[in-house]
Amino acid sequence: MACEDVATTCLLLVCGLPGSGKSSFCKELVERGRGDCVEGTSKWIHFCYDDVERSLRADQTTFQPEVWQEARTRISTDVASLLESDHGQRVVLLDDNMYYRSMRKKWYHFCREQGCAYHQVFLQAPKAVCLERNRGREAACRVPDFSIEHMAEAFEWPAGGKTWEAQDGVTFLIDAEITSQKQVEGFLSTPKPGFWKPVPQESEAVEEVQSDSHHCDVALRKIVSRALAEVPKELGQLKSSLAKQWGARKAELTKQVAKSTGDTPGRDLIHEAEVSFLQSCVSDLQQALLKA
Repeated sequence: MACEDVATTCLLLVCGLPGSGKSSFCKELVERGRGDCVEGTSKWIHFCYDDVERSLRADQTTFQPEVWQEARTRISTDVASLLESDHGQRVVLLDDNMYYRSMRKKWYHFCREQGCAYHQVFLQAPKAVCLERNRGREAACRVPDFSIEHMAEAFEWPAGGKTWEAQDGVTFLIDAEITSQKQVEGFLSTPKPGFWKPVPQESEAVEEVQSDSHHCDVALRKIVSRALAEVPKELGQLKSSLAKQWGARKAELTKQVAKSTGDTPGRDLIHEAEVSFLQSCVSDLQQALLKA
C-alpha cells in the first residue's frame, strides 16, 4: 500500500453538522482535483454516506437500522477494495457528520493498518447557520431541527494536546460560512508537508483515553426529548404514540449495549447506537408529520 514514507492512498474525512456544506465542498474539491491541486494525485474519489444509504433503501422511505449499518459496511468494504488496485496516488473523500471522535478514529486505525495517509477536514459553521440552511432545502433533503440541535451539542471537535487529532497536518478547520469555492481554494493553498505520509505505527499513547461519560440510556433519552418537542401540541395522540415507540426502541438498544462483550469499547457501541437511534427518530418523525 505504501513505499516507506509515501502512501498511494490518502483518506480525507470531511466532517461537520448537517447544513455545513460537506457535500458541496467535496464536489468542488473533486472537480478541482482533476487538475493538479495536490501534487501526485491521479484520482479523487468521493463517498457520501447519505447517498450510499439512500441507494440501498431503494424505494423505502423509512429509516432501517440494518440498511444504515450496511451502508457503513459497504463503504468500508469499497475503500478496502480500492487499496487492492494500483492506479497511482488517489485521495478518498469520506463525507459524513462523524460527530463522535470514535467514528473518526476507526478510519485512523484503518489507515495505520493499511499504510495509508490520513487527514480530516472540519467545516465549522454556527448552529444557527446550519439550521437556516437546512430549512431552505427541499423537503426530501431536510432534517428536523432537533437532529442538528443534538449533533451540535454532542459534537466532539478535535482535541488539542498530545492526541492523534492534534498531530501536525492531520486536522484542517475550514470556515463553512464562505462559499465552497473559497473553502477549497483555502484548503488547497494551505501548505501540506507530509500529505502522503502513512499513519505512523506508533503506540496508543498518542491517542487520548476518552471518557465513557455518554451513558446509553441518558444519551437516547435526550434524543427522545428533543424529537418529541418537535411534535405540534395539537397532535397529542401522535406524540404519545411516538413516545411509546421510541421508548421501546431505546430500551432495546440500551439492553444490547449492556450485553455486548466484543472487542469494541463500550463507549464506541454507545455512540453507534446513538447515531442509529437519532436517524431512526428523524425518519419516524418525518413520516408521522406527513401523515398527520
